[in-house]
Amino acid sequence: MCCGTRPDSMEAFAELLINYGYWILLAWVLLDQLALPIPALPMILAAGALAGEGHLNVWIALAIVVLGCVPANLFWYWLGVRHGNKVLTVLCRISLEPDTCISSTTSLFHRHGTASLLLSKFVPGLQAIAPPLAGLLGVSIWRFMLVNTIGSLLYGLAFLLPGFWAHEFIAEIGRVIAQYGALSFTVIAALAASWLIWKIIKRQLFLRSLRGRRVEPLDLHARIQAGEPVQVVDLRQRMEFNADPYTIVSAIRVPLDVFDEVVEKLNRERPLVLFCT
Repeated sequence: MCCGTRPDSMEAFAELLINYGYWILLAWVLLDQLALPIPALPMILAAGALAGEGHLNVWIALAIVVLGCVPANLFWYWLGVRHGNKVLTVLCRISLEPDTCISSTTSLFHRHGTASLLLSKFVPGLQAIAPPLAGLLGVSIWRFMLVNTIGSLLYGLAFLLPGFWAHEFIAEIGRVIAQYGALSFTVIAALAASWLIWKIIKRQLFLRSLRGRRVEPLDLHARIQAGEPVQVVDLRQRMEFNADPYTIVSAIRVPLDVFDEVVEKLNRERPLVLFCT
């Protein structure tokens, strides 16, 4: 079969999923929640489809998803309590959105409190940031465990049930991939690479636009000490500020989500310096 995957290899892989589906699902979800670049969504959908085909039990699969999420999330929460901003800095460095990964999560916390943990797993890149941020911001461990467990249940149901209901469609996709394996892999890899390249280019363009406008901390300090009429605005959200309640002398606090409303009231004749996390 030209350009195809060997049928026996696909059958062996399917047999592996049927025989060890629960263990594979557990390992996959656990590694995903530990922030490794192994997305769990396709495997959860596949587990739902296998349940629809009668090879797995959908409720046991749901318990497995929660079992994979909770310990990993608790680990990140503990790191947030013990090491705080250092953990967030490391996670944001490996994020595709390093400039906004913390601000996006803290905006969710600011608007919805710990209930935002129910939604964080549905937002790529935020599922690893939310647990350590909850630890850093002082969310109690029992409240975190309760809300995070409910969020894990919703996450599992959101992808297991569609896989269960659409198992025939997913099985057909599997057959197409088996027939045109190499071609399918090439197309999927090309799309993923194109998306990743676009994200990198977009960020580099953004950073380039800022380079001519940045001011070094020591330069800003010198200008303030010299009495220059510089307006300094602290854009951190309330929870970020409470976790690290220090700011630049003379700075005014304007959370980013209300900045557009306040900026009109600032003096346009004076230089404006913004800073955040």
